[in-house]
Amino acid sequence: MPIGLGHSSPILWGDRIFLTSFKNETLWIHSILKENGGLEWSQEKPYAGPKKGPGFEELHDDTNPAAFTLCADEQRVYSYGLSVGLTSYDHLGNEIWHQDFEPTPFLYGTGGSPMVHDGTVFLLRDSLKQENSMLYLSLIHISEPTRLGMMSYAV
Repeated sequence: MPIGLGHSSPILWGDRIFLTSFKNETLWIHSILKENGGLEWSQEKPYAGPKKGPGFEELHDDTNPAAFTLCADEQRVYSYGLSVGLTSYDHLGNEIWHQDFEPTPFLYGTGGSPMVHDGTVFLLRDSLKQENSMLYLSLIHISEPTRLGMMSYAV
């Protein structure tokens, strides 16, 4: 089953395998049935980058927006893909919410995949700027996340 190129790790949740791929300027999120390897669903998010210049994503030739590993909880799957943003899907592939981000300068990505713990999504967004950030979103509201805060740091 050809689904595109991706560098992320697949994740297992129940009877599903979730993974990402990148093909034709599009980030794809897939659910594959563990039992028979069949494709259950795919969702797509267009990717407009990379754009060159200050303040934009400058990707190395060896990477793409499907480099970030998904994360999941009992109800949702969370996908991040650079300026594509952070998106929440239910396990059946329906989009629940989406969070856009401003482009930030980097070469190999922003340094981390999303993580979910106890109702909060954490997302590291390193950049080539002096200031980096850790974003955390509350998932209490099903229709859209509540931004709890952002921690900035310099290295």
